[in-house]
Amino acid sequence: YWRIEAFGIDVRWAMVAAGLAVANVLAAARARNHSGAPRFTICVGAYAAAAVAAISLGATMLLREAWLTVALSLQLPALAWIGGRLGLTVLRPVAMVVACAILVRLIVNPDVLDYQLASTPLLNWMLYGYGIPVLAFFGASISFRRAADDALVAVLEAGALVFATILVTLEIHDVLIGPITQPREGLLEPSLQSIAWLTMAIGIALNPPWTTRPIFVWARNILAGAAVAQIVLFQVLDNNPLWSGDPVGTLPIVNDLLFAYGIPAG
Repeated sequence: YWRIEAFGIDVRWAMVAAGLAVANVLAAARARNHSGAPRFTICVGAYAAAAVAAISLGATMLLREAWLTVALSLQLPALAWIGGRLGLTVLRPVAMVVACAILVRLIVNPDVLDYQLASTPLLNWMLYGYGIPVLAFFGASISFRRAADDALVAVLEAGALVFATILVTLEIHDVLIGPITQPREGLLEPSLQSIAWLTMAIGIALNPPWTTRPIFVWARNILAGAAVAQIVLFQVLDNNPLWSGDPVGTLPIVNDLLFAYGIPAG
């Protein structure tokens, strides 16, 4: 009765986690009424952090694969909003822990390779699994920066840029090749990825607010450098049709050569 077999969910533990979250939110609201005392401000932060931890616990029990990461990432803008509204700087370390956990889960987690892709290109778990964290990290960075421009903001900005780059790169692979585990082949995939990276670097360079942000400056340089390196190593040296013999398309101008050499040269 308590278990949903189709998803392997034990509802009882999810209810316990939800109850803990509600209890801590109510405790935070009650402690907020005594905001004149410094120790109660600490209590408010502790209760709010406990509520976030309970929500994370519930999400871990209820959700699997990319949806768990989505649920965790949405806590970042929530923490930023609560911290800004109540003036709770103690929530910044909590947000840092959540952000680092999401970064590890999406970047160095080998299980990501086993996530099932939908049959329709582009419309798969990567679109929301990386796309929503991009928006959550970027939105949280803006909110947290209103109070302080510190390491947390830098981590959030870097995370948003990394996730956006991974999303674009993997979606190109999915459209042209298929599953993440399938190796790349041909000239078109690296060509489109190089164009995408160069476009992102140019977009950062042309956006005045980002040109003064250290993380965005580093991202612009890394993206441009990676694109140039891939063009030289993979498009000019490795997969060059002059010696690979691979077909480049049937149209005289709009073919793989345009994407590999024409557009990057422009």
